[in-house]
Amino acid sequence: MLKVSNLHVSYGAITAVRGVSFHVNEGEIVSLIGANGAGKTTIMHAISGLLKPASGSVEFLDKEISTTPPHKIIAHGLVQVPEGRRVFAKMTVRENLAMGAYLRKAKATDYQEIYALFPRLYERRRQLAGTLSGGEQQMLAIGRALMSKPKMLLMDEPSMGLSPILVKEIFRIIKECNNAGVTILLVEQNANMALSVSDRAYVLETGLVALAGFADELISNDDVRKAYLGA
Repeated sequence: MLKVSNLHVSYGAITAVRGVSFHVNEGEIVSLIGANGAGKTTIMHAISGLLKPASGSVEFLDKEISTTPPHKIIAHGLVQVPEGRRVFAKMTVRENLAMGAYLRKAKATDYQEIYALFPRLYERRRQLAGTLSGGEQQMLAIGRALMSKPKMLLMDEPSMGLSPILVKEIFRIIKECNNAGVTILLVEQNANMALSVSDRAYVLETGLVALAGFADELISNDDVRKAYLGA
């Protein structure tokens, strides 16, 4: 479904991503794990059109999208849940959800599906998004993305700043979205949680893929356990 080939991304004279290649098959959850500065978010931004690669290619459903504007990438069915939630703070929960469907005409059933997945959002549907807790804002960011009816979600650090209980809840929802047919590329510093829900994963170090494999293999890899799993 997604194929990234020999991707290079730079910020001025600094090369943040150096020849990264990976793929995501339809129906999978694939994680990119690694320390801060490894290039994870940069890769996500290059895929979603927020950054233009210096070289390399990004293909989604066999179409080259590395020079495609972000709104057209969303129209193709590839949607990012950004790091830090990025909700519209002065709009209500329901208005934020409506923004997620700006490329299509939302139906009442679309909202009902999101509220079924996130009952707390229904309770707070008339509340300003900026007054929600961090966990509720993360639920809203995911719900807003799902309103576009994506084929694939790019999820950037969904557990950041959340309590352990909320982290478990968010990852349960990620798995539920996947079970409902949404393919997911996940960037996450919490390697334990990421690998627990993923089919496969790529370990990034300083802009390069250092390791790749099935999630259960990487969990038992001594180098991964020492570097990322606290073992």
